[in-house]
Amino acid sequence: MFIRNRKTARRALYMSVLAIAFLTSCRDTTCCELARIEQLMETSPAEADTLLGSIGEPQKPSRKAWYAVLKTQLDYKLYRKIESDSLILSATGYYGTPYKSISRHRKYRAAMAWYSQGCVYSYFENDVSAIYAYLKALDLFPDTLTRYYALTEQNLGKHYLNRMMLPEATEQYRLCLANAIRMNNEKARNNAIYNLGRCALYNRDFIVADSIFNHILTESR
Repeated sequence: MFIRNRKTARRALYMSVLAIAFLTSCRDTTCCELARIEQLMETSPAEADTLLGSIGEPQKPSRKAWYAVLKTQLDYKLYRKIESDSLILSATGYYGTPYKSISRHRKYRAAMAWYSQGCVYSYFENDVSAIYAYLKALDLFPDTLTRYYALTEQNLGKHYLNRMMLPEATEQYRLCLANAIRMNNEKARNNAIYNLGRCALYNRDFIVADSIFNHILTESR
């Protein structure tokens, strides 16, 4: 009887180890696939989208939130119609605003969730909600010298201008310009200079606006 129980216990332990190994493997596979999609998204959105469609929506909360960010970004990049904000709200609801005692990696994921929420509200032309989301993202990005931090700055400036919040827009584009110079990003630099000219023009500061636009014309020749 004792031997049989020992065999049963070993069998149960063996099956438990197999189950844990299986679950771990599934988790790692999903994580690797999502990481691959995140990389592909920057160079080949269509390929990333195909891969995302092949894996289905994960059930684990952390993977589900990551999936929601990637799906939102791909819909935005591929100019798909966005029906609602429910998908990205599930991601920002999961990540929240974890300002303290978390890893840089999780802060970046949280920042991307809020950035993506800003993109959704940009699509809906909801300036107030977009501004709120982009400000959350800026506070969360662990590194300012990244492409998405720069895009968040630019988008925030755009919505300030849409609302004719000229002091805020001017300050935001000054920050964009400084960061673009640090990153040696000519496209972001030109965008910031052009929008600083627009800010000056809307503020009826015609001398400054004329100087900026003349500078742009000179550089383009």
